[in-house]
Amino acid sequence: SLVNTDRSIFYGNDASDMFADARRIDKSNGSMWLTDSLRLRPWLTYNPIIKIQGEYGAAKSYNAGATTIVPISKAEQNPDIQGNVSNGYYLTVTPSAPASNPEAIFYLPEVRSTTYAVYVCFVPENINASTYTDKVRPNIVQVTMGYNDLKGKPQEQVLKVGKTSLFQSDITKVDTVYVGDFTFPLCYFGTGISNVTQASYAPYIRINSRATGKPNVSPYDRNLRIDYIMLVPKDLDNYIKEHPGYKYQHEID
Repeated sequence: SLVNTDRSIFYGNDASDMFADARRIDKSNGSMWLTDSLRLRPWLTYNPIIKIQGEYGAAKSYNAGATTIVPISKAEQNPDIQGNVSNGYYLTVTPSAPASNPEAIFYLPEVRSTTYAVYVCFVPENINASTYTDKVRPNIVQVTMGYNDLKGKPQEQVLKVGKTSLFQSDITKVDTVYVGDFTFPLCYFGTGISNVTQASYAPYIRINSRATGKPNVSPYDRNLRIDYIMLVPKDLDNYIKEHPGYKYQHEID
């Protein structure tokens, strides 16, 4: 690895590729490399991953009865559930009535005018084995991005993967679900527009439960348990898929 002057760490290929085709020049107090290209990948500099923790995100639920921040330690976690809850907390959004479907909105800070692969991480309802006794059911949700177009007019777009706009979680693990790609036409970095007091201007993601059937027989859980939202620059998302084992510079857990 390499550490630069602002203490950012570059690992593996991110470090070695900076020196590709560079000419080393040894001087009295060290060495320098002469190159015609600064080979820093965009996700290491101006276009990083954006991650919003469920418990810290500026979230507002419109038709839900309550939102609760739930702690879960490794000692409390059901050993049959794969993965870990990021940061040791998640957000639960409960419906206002047994047959209603809740929704949650997370405002998205510092987004760039770029294409992101969007991920939502869901926590299964039996994450804590000591407090759960009923049948375990997955979530099924629809995800919508809210943004402003180039004229400043508010817009919304339902995310899809292929023709699918409904996404089901896996009850056997803390499940990070890919819900589609989205391109923001405007950059919000450095504007300070990222919270509920500026909701009419801030980009957001809306997660709607789409459970069907009567509450006691529905195959889906209406309660939303959200660990985090993650926007991964598409270039990085593709690179990770093409390079298994790649270690991203910044901590994202």
